[in-house]
Amino acid sequence: MGNRMNADTLKRDKIIGQSAKLQECLNLAAKISSSGLTVLIMGESGTGKELIARAIHENSKRSAKQLVVVNCASLKPDLIESELFGREKGAFTGATETKDGLIKQADGGTLFLDEIGDLPIESQPAFLRVLEDHRFRRVGGVIEYKSDFRLVAATNKDLEEMTREDKFRRELYYRLRQAVIPVPPLRERPEDIIDIFLYYANGACEQQSRKIMVTDQLMESLRQYPWPGNVRELKDAALHAVTFSIGEELSTTHLPPHIIDFLNERKCTGKIPTLSEAWKAFVNEYMRKALVLAGGSMKEAFKIAGVPRSTGYRIVNRSRIKDSSI
Repeated sequence: MGNRMNADTLKRDKIIGQSAKLQECLNLAAKISSSGLTVLIMGESGTGKELIARAIHENSKRSAKQLVVVNCASLKPDLIESELFGREKGAFTGATETKDGLIKQADGGTLFLDEIGDLPIESQPAFLRVLEDHRFRRVGGVIEYKSDFRLVAATNKDLEEMTREDKFRRELYYRLRQAVIPVPPLRERPEDIIDIFLYYANGACEQQSRKIMVTDQLMESLRQYPWPGNVRELKDAALHAVTFSIGEELSTTHLPPHIIDFLNERKCTGKIPTLSEAWKAFVNEYMRKALVLAGGSMKEAFKIAGVPRSTGYRIVNRSRIKDSSI
């Protein structure tokens, strides 16, 4: 019997960090990768869900075949089934040739559906049928094809809440969650912040044949900021700092303006908040602004913020946000 895969043996390109939270996530990915289970990766925007999906594929028996990445949010609603299942020539206006769909392209490999919460509910029954027996027909066709793909899906939405609101099919939700991997937000693994920043800053410097030195002040600033955009925002900050720096030294002044503004505002209070306090303050202020844009309507504010009602009301109640505050 072979050695059991874990976070230490998992191929994890660009997944940076050694925190306990991240190791827990990677250990789960390692266990799941060798199975044939459908995987649902859940986490906030910018946490690296696609990197986890790639790690699952690269460490599976399907790694020699293709990983087909599909962002459901970017697909045009009227062309989703054509993109997924393929189309026959003349199936609709503009279909000038027969074309294989993404499901066919993933035959023998892995199909990664990112932002699956944005898959229109009208298209979900057809996709659910494909998941059941991996058989499908091209749009406008009658011949049935088969594709041996493994599905990995990701979302930053609360699919369970969406099923209660009839915005996502319950049967599909249950089919997706054969194995669930929660990806921790950056605020829950602050010990990884410096390593991630240095990884992307050094990468940018290598491309420019430069060397850098990160000041203690900058490292402290990176720890103070709550990183609501998670790893994606931290990566952008690293690239911004390298781009706008002169010489070898990177300091706080080279960070993006919105981060500097946040740090200056916190400095005026006379104390440095904890990462948890800073995050709560950001979320509270964000919700207040959403309420202003929504004209005071809680329901509309939650839509603007892209959060389920249950989450929105928890924030509002915790923050004691009243109509008078907007």
